[in-house]
Parts: sequence; structure tokens; C-alpha cells
Amino acid sequence: MIEIKAAIAALIAAASIALTLVLAFAIYRALRRLGKRATQCEASIQAESAQLTNAINELKHNFAEMRKEEAQTLENLETGNPGLTEIARTKILKMHRVGHAPEIIAEKLRLPKGEVHLFLKVHHIVIKPYQGAGAAADRLLREKRLKDASESAIQPEAEVRMR
Repeated sequence: MIEIKAAIAALIAAASIALTLVLAFAIYRALRRLGKRATQCEASIQAESAQLTNAINELKHNFAEMRKEEAQTLENLETGNPGLTEIARTKILKMHRVGHAPEIIAEKLRLPKGEVHLFLKVHHIVIKPYQGAGAAADRLLREKRLKDASESAIQPEAEVRMR
């Protein structure tokens, strides 16, 4: 009987050791998986942090540019310099002819919307008298071409009838 109790005690001790080893291995695997996840999360956080840093730096740069432009605009207003340079006027007209809205033109050229609207209105008022003259000249030219074309088509018929 003592032998049976010793065998049972040895068996229980062996089962306890095996169970402890299985649990230790499971804990090791879980810790290893958690370590990999932590490494991935850390890499993801670092990448996002770099993107945010770049975005912040770009915003700082844009803000500094806006401040410079604002200071330059204020300086131009104080000194009485015209707000639009010849290059800016040319770009505004080209973009307007292509079909861009004044708001988009102002945004792309980084000019005040009101200034772009005003320039386009003034340009339209100044050019309006010449547009009518150009249209009338075009109409007269078209009429002359039609008349010439119709006369050239009629002349061969008249020549055929005479023969």
C-alpha cells in the first residue's frame, strides 16, 4: 500500500511538473506575441508621429508665408503701391479666359478674392467697348465671305446656262 501511495505521489508530482511546463510555455508564447504587437504598434506610432511632424512643419511654413504676404500687403497699402503686379494681372486674365472662377484664381495665386473680383470687373468695363467693335467686324467679315462664296457658286451656273 505504501508503494501505491508513493507511485500516486510520484505521478501527481510528474503531472504538476508537466502542467507547470505547459503553462510556462503558453505564457512564453503569449509574451512573445505581445512583444511583436508592441513592436508593430511602436513602428506605427513613429510613422504617424513623423507624418504629424511634417504636417506641422508645413503649416508653420505656410503660416510664415501668409504673415509675410500680409505684411507686404499692408506695406503696399501704406506706401500706395498697386496690389497687383503686371505678372499677376496677366495670370488672372489667362486663368479667367480658361474658365476658372475668381475664387479659384485668388486661391491659386494667393491674392485677396476681392482684389481679383475688382480687377476682373474693371477689365470687363474697360474692354466692353472694344468687344462690340470686334464682334461687328467679325460679323461683317463673315457676311463678306458668305457673299463671296455664294457669288463664286452662282458664276459657274451662269456660265453653264450661257453656253
